[in-house]
Amino acid sequence: MATLFNTDYLLAQTKLYAALPSGKYTDQEILAVAYDELISNVVPMVINLREEFYVQSADQNITANVSTYPIPVASLGLAVREIKIVRSNRIVDVPRMSPTDVISTQTGLPRYFYLQGNNIILYPTPSSTVDVLRVTYYGTPEKLVVTTEARLVTSISATLSSDGLVFCSSSDTQALGWVYDGFAENPITLSVYSGDNGHVTKGTALRNSSVSAGNLNFSGASLTAIVAAAPLRGDWFAKDGETPLVQAPDVCFDFLCRMTAGELLQAMGDSNGYRVNSEKVKMVHDSVASMLTNRTLGALKKSRISIL
Repeated sequence: MATLFNTDYLLAQTKLYAALPSGKYTDQEILAVAYDELISNVVPMVINLREEFYVQSADQNITANVSTYPIPVASLGLAVREIKIVRSNRIVDVPRMSPTDVISTQTGLPRYFYLQGNNIILYPTPSSTVDVLRVTYYGTPEKLVVTTEARLVTSISATLSSDGLVFCSSSDTQALGWVYDGFAENPITLSVYSGDNGHVTKGTALRNSSVSAGNLNFSGASLTAIVAAAPLRGDWFAKDGETPLVQAPDVCFDFLCRMTAGELLQAMGDSNGYRVNSEKVKMVHDSVASMLTNRTLGALKKSRISIL
């Protein structure tokens, strides 16, 4: 089940639903359309259910006399969900203000924030280097690529050799390097993605020391990060920013396939096929939304809590 929802299956289902003529579009062209649908339709639908899907957070140290802090580049639409300040063992909520309400250049304890371009501006400007800025946002799924540009973890060597940890993929027959766009890259910077439902990113910026037939070898600083990421059988390695897995709850998979098929049908001028597919898309959308609404069945949601 865990390895089913990859781009091989996405391509097969989309081609079936759209009845695509052989060779009409390349696999990567279809995946480009699928990724557009994922970002513009599937992810917003899931986020709008307000059930905390795709929520991530990033901490930045607050520096004295520095008011400007970047929004994490992985944020969907460069939007923030909320801003908090970690102050000793307390987490303080920071409300948003309008930049037109700024009336002073004095420094002090930040109590508000406003947005300016791709940045978060704390107000007043911090007067000390003590606290931590915690930015919560909705993460952007990684670009979809064919499975031949990724490596499935089929086994793990727990023995640390001179090359470090070795991850084996039985489908990997490239002995000289990992080839992208005709160029061999060895070593490259990798991410590891969970094969389980949701297919979250478990680790990024993992630089391998070498690639051999069936193996990815790691050493040095990346080895510590690899162990922390704890990749398991069924997980996948891919180049940073790319994944062979749909980063959405698995119940969204068929919805994405049908949305992608609809775009292709429309591009081919198949109005009847597009109409029939659209009716199915509506049914699948409603079913998915129903399944993902209220993830804590039987549990009441408290509006305000305090442990102080």
